[in-house]
Amino acid sequence: MKGLMFRVLFLGLLISFSSNLYSQYLLTPAANKSLITKEKKSASNLVLPFFEDFSDYSLTLNSNLWEKSNVFINSDYSYNSISVGVATFDCLDSQGLLYSHANTSGFSADTLTSKSIRLDSVFSPSAKKLSIGDSIILSFTFQPGGGYGPLWESLGATPSLKDSLILQFYDSYNEEWNTVWSTMGMSLDSIYFYDSIFYRFVTVPILDTNYLSKDFRFRFRNYASLDANPSFAYVGNSDHW
Repeated sequence: MKGLMFRVLFLGLLISFSSNLYSQYLLTPAANKSLITKEKKSASNLVLPFFEDFSDYSLTLNSNLWEKSNVFINSDYSYNSISVGVATFDCLDSQGLLYSHANTSGFSADTLTSKSIRLDSVFSPSAKKLSIGDSIILSFTFQPGGGYGPLWESLGATPSLKDSLILQFYDSYNEEWNTVWSTMGMSLDSIYFYDSIFYRFVTVPILDTNYLSKDFRFRFRNYASLDANPSFAYVGNSDHW
């Protein structure tokens, strides 16, 4: 099935998995992050199409699509977003507190993991086994926090160069997570300087048959580091995506 797509948008995050689908992931403020502990009724073994735009303004993850996570769902912590809602990655846990293992050298912070997805077959309009030749693609946009001047005042803290945002696919045959995409820390206005837009669009094709299983999952993770000085970035929230 040529052109089968699964999209994720990181302004926070826009996500869709199916034939020409679109979805989105968005950034949000950390103030009410504890609200994300509320969840909707869950389901397992998703089938294509997969779509997510974080647009219901509930400040909660849809547990039909996602595992429990400390990311913060919102509609206003991004600039010039192409999606309605966003998911913000930062250094805070579900209670709005710095992770207990936070340090200045680098640590794993938030993780957003999908539920299991049937990537072995599609079932609509008719059942069909999937293959690499079906051009299955995960696409998304991402937007870092930070910047300079009044335009950026509410967009959080810039991830440092040693920080990163990564995308991983789960290989159920070998029972391991593999990093398939990553980016180092950067500022929002640096993206605008080079691209004249406020986000970057990424496509990641699925080229390994080990991912074409009934238990495929993907996850985004951010790696953060605290400021070495007792500044706001050190004692408070920082390193936003």
